[in-house]
Amino acid sequence: MVKIGEIYRKLVDDDFKILEFFVRRIKRYEYIPLQTLIEYFNKDYTQKEIMARIKKLVMLKLIEKHSSSDSYRLRFLGLDCYALKKLASKDILKAIGDKIGVGKESDVYRGIAGDDSNVVVKFYRIGRRSFRNIARVRDYGSEAEGSRWILRSILAGNRERAALEALNRFNINGIPKLYGGIYHTIVIEYIEGPLLIEVKSLESPKDCFNEIIDTIKKAFQYGNIVHGDLSPYNIMIDYSKNVERPIIIDWPQYVPSVNPLAIEILKKDLHNIIKFFNKRFNLNADLDQTLKYVLEKS
Repeated sequence: MVKIGEIYRKLVDDDFKILEFFVRRIKRYEYIPLQTLIEYFNKDYTQKEIMARIKKLVMLKLIEKHSSSDSYRLRFLGLDCYALKKLASKDILKAIGDKIGVGKESDVYRGIAGDDSNVVVKFYRIGRRSFRNIARVRDYGSEAEGSRWILRSILAGNRERAALEALNRFNINGIPKLYGGIYHTIVIEYIEGPLLIEVKSLESPKDCFNEIIDTIKKAFQYGNIVHGDLSPYNIMIDYSKNVERPIIIDWPQYVPSVNPLAIEILKKDLHNIIKFFNKRFNLNADLDQTLKYVLEKS
């Protein structure tokens, strides 16, 4: 398992300068020619020093060399480390710990925020799901790490931060606190508990269901946001205060309430939650009534 904290501690300012060069040019280049790197840094380093830095970053798997040309591109791990540097400089993140989860399109780590709070650090990995199955039978190498996937991961991070920033303004119960983020990375409160899909029993399934519906309603009414991909796989049950507190996570696919398809997407989100609670906890929730409640002005 890659221990990102250990890799991060091996880097010095000169390494981050080269990583920054890659990050800032990710929209322009898939691979950056070595000669371009040498010409840019020749005022600060000798060619030998540049090559030593490049070799180090390749060895740490932060960048990679093209298979048939003298050029290099950024890897997800390189963007991870550069993002950590920026988060530390803004006092958003003080430390990062072990990986605690791997989602469909993200890696999740424990961390410590600048104010010493326990947090979760989420790095998006858009593209991994797309290549997961075909990678079993074909050798794509690290093709899923191309710049288009990194750019889409940055977009996902930007979108989730935008959603949480909008929702945090209204202090909605059931929405994780956002500490910050940059590029493909978000930092949110640490949630002590399992995913809803893993929960076999609840003290009060009806109360838990109602809390989830209230969160959906407030997100729609106050934040003007529909989750867009809601299911028992992105709701967590927080037990940290000795109560069952459902928290809705994973917001990059949110849809503004003014979107012409917003109501249909909202209806699908509600259907997924109602189906789960009715089947697992023997509730008798009705989709039409629940939708009517969510759409009613508070």
